[in-house]
Amino acid sequence: MSGKPISDNKQIVYLFIFALVLLGAMVFAYHHTLHSPFLLDDGPNIVQNPYVRIDSLSLESFKKVFSPYQPSSRRPVANLSFAFNYMVMILSASISSIFLFIS
Repeated sequence: MSGKPISDNKQIVYLFIFALVLLGAMVFAYHHTLHSPFLLDDGPNIVQNPYVRIDSLSLESFKKVFSPYQPSSRRPVANLSFAFNYMVMILSASISSIFLFIS
């Protein structure tokens, strides 16, 4: 099969279209959850967890997020996501809904 190679411009356009379709599918699938309440372990891990309340991207903030004393110390990626969500929430409440939706 002798096909022509796709040019770089077409590849970028296809990638952009794919990203838009994927983003649209995510928004469609989860749009109804943006105003849902916290459930199950969300209370102690997010709402009542002072270790994920950061206001800057400093080394001290990261030490706080990865502290072994926090309630969900076995979930470092989730904790980092919660911390970023909180920091963004400080900047804008509407943007934090999107980050909470993604994480």
